[in-house]
Amino acid sequence: MEYIDISSINLLKKTLKTIIAIGLPLLIIGLPAFILAIIINFFSESSTIDDWLNGILILFVNPWLFAVRYFYIWQYLHGKNFTLIAAFTRGIKKCFPILISPLIIFAPIKFMPTELMSAQPFLVLVILSIFYISTRLSFYWHIVIIDGVSVVNGIRYSWELTKGYFWLIIRVSLILFIIGFLIIFPLTIIALISIKSEMVNVLLNILIQYVFMPIYWSIISVLIYGELKRRGNMNIDTNFY
Repeated sequence: MEYIDISSINLLKKTLKTIIAIGLPLLIIGLPAFILAIIINFFSESSTIDDWLNGILILFVNPWLFAVRYFYIWQYLHGKNFTLIAAFTRGIKKCFPILISPLIIFAPIKFMPTELMSAQPFLVLVILSIFYISTRLSFYWHIVIIDGVSVVNGIRYSWELTKGYFWLIIRVSLILFIIGFLIIFPLTIIALISIKSEMVNVLLNILIQYVFMPIYWSIISVLIYGELKRRGNMNIDTNFY
């Protein structure tokens, strides 16, 4: 695979252009997480219901909605006319496979002895390993949801796709994270100062956390995936339906 660079500025321009074009559908996709987060806000943080709903939001709803966004954004960027219903249906069909990657990365930690995890050198090694593996598998969801491949092939293709691009992915992601932070953070501060209603501020924070930032990151990751896939000449055996 021939090494290629990816311009952060071009990615940002394409991201903003995509937000303007399909911002409304992407907002609608984020509604389930937004509504569930509002419901969670009414419960005490120490309540059992709050714990269960938080678990559902983090482990199931968020991954599902990211998958839906990836699919919808990809279809738009490639000029395909797909409805929101088709995107949600695609996300439901691939709901189980997209949860495999987090299990592969994080589940082994549950079975490690507490004494071993408490050792600082080992803990640092575990964190670095997770960081590396999660980066190499960062396009697993994209491949499974967009190309419709199996779990095993999704992992294999993501590993191949990111070969030699670990630091490029980290660099581009960090730059665009900082840019997004510099755009959203001042607006958030201004809103918090100017808006005196606590409820409105809570809703704004939920929108940023579960809708605006996921939209921003979803578009960026799909664009990076498209660049790596196009220039890397990856021959992925798709099973679209």
